[in-house]
Amino acid sequence: MKWLFTTLLLLTVLGGGYREGRAQATASDRVFVVNIDGMIDNGLAKYIDRSLKAAEKADARGVILHVDTFGGLVDAADEIRKSILNTPLSTVAYIDKNAASAGALISLACDSIYMAPGASIGAATVVQGGSGEKASEKMQSYMRGLMRSTAEANGRNPQLAEAMVDESIAIDG
Repeated sequence: MKWLFTTLLLLTVLGGGYREGRAQATASDRVFVVNIDGMIDNGLAKYIDRSLKAAEKADARGVILHVDTFGGLVDAADEIRKSILNTPLSTVAYIDKNAASAGALISLACDSIYMAPGASIGAATVVQGGSGEKASEKMQSYMRGLMRSTAEANGRNPQLAEAMVDESIAIDG
């Protein structure tokens, strides 16, 4: 079922390499699929950067980031965010189950976001390492700013992005 959705997503969002009624794939019709699952850490940030550069070098048409994460390190998520925002390629976040915390930031950096039925995005309040307690207001302010600027960069509602960090922000509707 996942692969069917991915195929339909490719055909709909990035085109399917179809010309004049028949399939005719070219190098520019390549789409890279990059998995983002588990903990967001500095190793993943380097992997994503390498993957985006490889897709650019291969003259790919775009990249689908297959997201299923509860989050991780803010600095690693910010590196991934910057890599996504800086790539000239079309980027799509496909949220399979979860895009919590750092996963929400990464998803917002993509040009398009698609979600599987039952998937969720948000819960981006910064917490302390092992304790899970809410981090200082300084860290919350920084994360709100990252979420806001990332949403604005892609024409999304910045208040909604900030509300993912700050539970006191109410969104009408």
